[in-house]
Amino acid sequence: MVHTVVDREVFAVCSGDDEYKRATYDKPGIPADASVFVIYIETESQQIRRFTRTVWPIKPSQAGENIPLHQAMDAAIQFNLNQ
Repeated sequence: MVHTVVDREVFAVCSGDDEYKRATYDKPGIPADASVFVIYIETESQQIRRFTRTVWPIKPSQAGENIPLHQAMDAAIQFNLNQ
């Protein structure tokens, strides 16, 4: 998994014909040919805005496990709250 804090201005630039760039990734820890969940979360709490991105492999870590969407969402939420 890869967590990052997102620059809102860069995110806004990637719209229209370049919107697909929001889902691309090139980070260590995720195999280049892996399918992934890309989760963006934007929150505001105590007058602080947080905008985060989590990239999480879709393939379960062990055979027989369910697709780990709930794990990806939980990790994304925890990362966002800790910013």
